[in-house]
Parts: sequence; structure tokens; C-alpha cells
Amino acid sequence: MIALSLCSYLWWCREVLKTRVGNFCFRVSIKNLLTDVAHWNLVHIAVNEGHLFN
Repeated sequence: MIALSLCSYLWWCREVLKTRVGNFCFRVSIKNLLTDVAHWNLVHIAVNEGHLFN
């Protein structure tokens, strides 16, 4: 019985860590993606503006 509860506790800890780490990684990847998109948009706008002014 003790071994079973220990196993379930360890499994629970693993799940919590997995979701915490997963959420953190997900947030970081979304942030990086948004930064990349914003950067690409700025470059794109700058190129377009450059073409307009030339």
C-alpha cells in the first residue's frame, strides 16, 4: 500500500513538473514566435517603405 501511494505520488510529481515545464516552454516558444513575426513584419515594412520612397 505504501509503495502504491509512493508510486502515485511520484507519478503526480512527474505530471506536475511536466506540465509546468511544458507550459514554460510553450510560453517561451510563443514569445519567440511573436518576436520573430514582429521582426519580420518590421523588416518587410522597411523594405516596402524603401521601395515606395525610392
